[in-house]
Amino acid sequence: MAGGGKPVSVMGSSTAVEPAGALVRVAALIDAAPISALQWRIIALCAVALFLDGYDAQALALAVPSIAADFGVAPAAFGGALSGSLAGMAIGALTLAPLADRFGRRRLICIILLLIGLSTAATALATTTWALTSWRFLCGLGMGAVLPVAMTIVSEYAPARKRAALIAMVSCAMPLGSAFAGMVAPVIEAWGGWRAIFWAGAITPCLAAVALRLAMPESWSMLQKRGADAAVRAQLRRIAPAHANAPLAPVTPAPEPGAKQRGSLQLIWSNYRGLALLFSLTSWFNLFTSYSLISWAPTLLNLGGVELGTAQRAVGMMAFGAIAGGLFLSWLADKGHMIAGLGGAYAVAAVIFLLYAAGPRVESLWVVLLPLAGATIVGAQTALGAASAAFFPAVARSTALGLTGGVGRTGAIAGPLVIAALLQHALDPITLLGVLTLPMLVCAGGIALLPAILRKTDRGES
Repeated sequence: MAGGGKPVSVMGSSTAVEPAGALVRVAALIDAAPISALQWRIIALCAVALFLDGYDAQALALAVPSIAADFGVAPAAFGGALSGSLAGMAIGALTLAPLADRFGRRRLICIILLLIGLSTAATALATTTWALTSWRFLCGLGMGAVLPVAMTIVSEYAPARKRAALIAMVSCAMPLGSAFAGMVAPVIEAWGGWRAIFWAGAITPCLAAVALRLAMPESWSMLQKRGADAAVRAQLRRIAPAHANAPLAPVTPAPEPGAKQRGSLQLIWSNYRGLALLFSLTSWFNLFTSYSLISWAPTLLNLGGVELGTAQRAVGMMAFGAIAGGLFLSWLADKGHMIAGLGGAYAVAAVIFLLYAAGPRVESLWVVLLPLAGATIVGAQTALGAASAAFFPAVARSTALGLTGGVGRTGAIAGPLVIAALLQHALDPITLLGVLTLPMLVCAGGIALLPAILRKTDRGES
């Protein structure tokens, strides 16, 4: 390394102090310094992007009953449209999110938001289920990539001592956006019909893309990879000004002489394969359940006898439960209780679905159970994503989160299709929710395997 210096870590200290000539890691300076106004602004902008993503993700499920009446078809006919957007999310997470590790975080998240806005505008103009499905697929491409890219950005600027909590807080913006959609959808629809729900979800992401382009800098790790040390130091003058001129260590160690630099995907597969597989499979079953509920809860409750506006608001309350659950479970993870917290949440979720299937036929109970379902199911997914980000290196984090999220999104595709198929077989709309007990038990088992996978990873046996 330049000057023969060794990288110095300053994590855990209140002040970053480096020996003369030593190389200092940018991440260590961020870890040691108080959170600056620049960092809070970046974190807030990522939260805005996820809030809008959450609104658009929920919009179709809220509009299905009205669209079905307008198009003259049964609600089950929209199973393809609901899963079409989820298919786009899976592909977007797998293919678009990793591009952030190559072309830059800021550039990609702005392009993603424009894609979401324009495709949602086209959805508002759709007149057939086929057109609706096509545009929602394109919108899904963007929605699937927003979360891993935003989480990657936040993980770079959040100090280690608060990283899980801050990632969880930002991730909670997504269910908050869904909650907001559930609350305002009846008002917007009463004013402008179901198409107005989508117009609201079209304009705001385009405005956000402009705001992020103007107010968010490119991430420091990408700037270092490009050799733009002057731009990195400009950020450090606002984050850790006392050490802005310190000699900086490269963002990744230099390869050994004659060795070939590995790409992000190869790095994940070689060193973190076990963790990536575990998080991917757990996310698959978690998102299978989450999106079955998010996509069909308004319709199932309505078919079960609950008034549509009440059902829509109940889904909004489910999102508030998800926020509370995600923050609480992430707090438990920070305290060293990740396995107990997530395992317990999945077990409680299994009991909730058993109550839907075999409990008393009381509409008020069905509505009350939804916020608790949100806390345990969607909240667990939020905490899982927040915790998993810390297990992967910064230079490949967007790739890792895109991979695990993309695989998980295929579960999100399967879930609504399974519910639609069961609904077409004339199963009771409330009782059929009992089938979601099984994936919750599988998630609990997957989390129980995490300590063994971590031990293998530490021994280099991924």
